[in-house]
Amino acid sequence: MYNDCLLIEIMRQKTMIYRVVVSIVAIVLTAIYAISHQVVEQHKQDNPKVVVKQVDKNVIQLYQVKPLHTSDKQLDCLARNIFFEAGTENELGKYAVGQVTINRLYHGYWGNTICEVVYAKAQFSWTKSGKLKNARIKGQNWEDSYRVAEAMLSGIRVRNLEKALFYHADYVNPFWKMEETQIAKVGRHIFYEQAEGSWLRVID
Repeated sequence: MYNDCLLIEIMRQKTMIYRVVVSIVAIVLTAIYAISHQVVEQHKQDNPKVVVKQVDKNVIQLYQVKPLHTSDKQLDCLARNIFFEAGTENELGKYAVGQVTINRLYHGYWGNTICEVVYAKAQFSWTKSGKLKNARIKGQNWEDSYRVAEAMLSGIRVRNLEKALFYHADYVNPFWKMEETQIAKVGRHIFYEQAEGSWLRVID
């Protein structure tokens, strides 16, 4: 009889302890959620969402500088990069990608020639396929891309994209995007002066 009463008392105490623990956990979780919510709201206030700027062609426009004298090989590399990165874009979209390629050339970090810039490791996704480097390309998009590449080597540039070193398509969300350095959106591509975690940028 004594043992039965002792067992009942032990079970009662365990039940009380369990209820206390559950209550404490619930209180802690509620507090954590409240704090997290406050942090998120404060972050939104301190870091308002950056609205992607659509291109105003009166601002993002073409202009002429001194020609860049180079070889047919470098022309081909530039044309291929424009084609595989922006072949289906309109003319301005093609120029914009070409402008980033030229900007990177002048920066010097990615290489000293257009081909070195284009084929720099892990930069332009299409270069991961070795077959595309020497693939025979035909069609209107290729002809348009080649014509844009020729124009860029003759000195055509895209105003207000002179500092653009990075870009991505508007249907992806890369880890490196740095919204505060965003310049503009041209076609399906969003252009940036700098990437998250990178010191690389065009210095005036």
